[in-house]
Amino acid sequence: MVRSSVPPYSLQDNRNHPIPTREASYLHITLVGDYNPARSTPGGTRAYVEALHHYFHTSDISHTLIFAGREKTGEVCEVGVPVRQSNSSGHFLVSLATHLRSLGVPKDAIVHVPRPDYLLPFLATGVGRSFVCTLHGNPYRAMIERGHRFHLPVYPLAEPLLLRRTDAVVATDLHTASDYAGRYPWIRQRLRFIPNGVDTSTFRPMDKTAAKQRWNLGGTVFLYAGRLSPEKRVVEIMRSFRVLPEPTARLVIAGDGPERDRILRQAEDPRIQILGVVDRTDMSGLINASDAVVLYSTREGLPAIALEALACGVPVITTPVGGLATLVRPGKDGLLVSNIEELVEAMARIVAGARFHVSDILASVQEYDWSRVGSQLLDVYRGLAYAQ
Repeated sequence: MVRSSVPPYSLQDNRNHPIPTREASYLHITLVGDYNPARSTPGGTRAYVEALHHYFHTSDISHTLIFAGREKTGEVCEVGVPVRQSNSSGHFLVSLATHLRSLGVPKDAIVHVPRPDYLLPFLATGVGRSFVCTLHGNPYRAMIERGHRFHLPVYPLAEPLLLRRTDAVVATDLHTASDYAGRYPWIRQRLRFIPNGVDTSTFRPMDKTAAKQRWNLGGTVFLYAGRLSPEKRVVEIMRSFRVLPEPTARLVIAGDGPERDRILRQAEDPRIQILGVVDRTDMSGLINASDAVVLYSTREGLPAIALEALACGVPVITTPVGGLATLVRPGKDGLLVSNIEELVEAMARIVAGARFHVSDILASVQEYDWSRVGSQLLDVYRGLAYAQ
């Protein structure tokens, strides 16, 4: 495998100018996502893969999306593999390895996977020519926090071996890029920092009064949207919200995950509304109905919901973890908090009418538009294709 065609990683901003789509028209990209597009399931990795899939569509880039499930999606470039257990990466990987040769992936395809272990079926079957892996934070830490048992015993040993088989590794935030560059010094020549992106044509400011009426919301509205898992600390967000004395304030929680039952049991405050999974087509309206999006995670990469909120002109209250530490500028497009007391204070400031200029918020997110982020990924693919 030729590595030198991919510009090396740097802690400085190494993103390139957009390249013309026609220069990459000969490429074929195979995207891997272990979700079913016919079903509504939350997750930042899914949002990333779907956004990249949409970018390829609009840019006329030849590609195939491999997903979990046999349901027909109506798209000829989407191919499903059967799974016995939904939301199980282990079951998906076994099924993918079993069916991969029959999926028609071109021999010279560039395969783009969402984390290192998703390379296993391709390496085992010899399908695909070049491999790109995106790192949305530290996968092993996520597995521990989410109680995954299938991978835990072997993943720390397998990760460096799998990353050595990649041709390019993309980190969506500088913290992850620095972490992996320090852990595996040999990865620097194939490591790129390319941030997560947002579709600013879909996520954009709307009339807030109309948006609140559409969702039957009033007063000051705080929104958490994402996976309901321990590292997101949604229960702590609920506890902080209950401290607020404002009777018209609302905390809206959208998503699903292993902490769902626990969150439902502790949502006794009538001001807290649990929506469950909200379809992606409705998320822009829900964000616009909010006065602030709240994240209190112990770890993040560069979460899509934060970018989507800013693209809608809505401030973000968050812990300074992963890419959020540099994305959110306190007082300009949100507030950074490090503990419960600061979270309560930040929410109280929003209730009290703290003002954030929409123009400032929008300015902070323009560089993350998929028209720019997608072109940076195309540059990586093009370099690999030329090296073949």
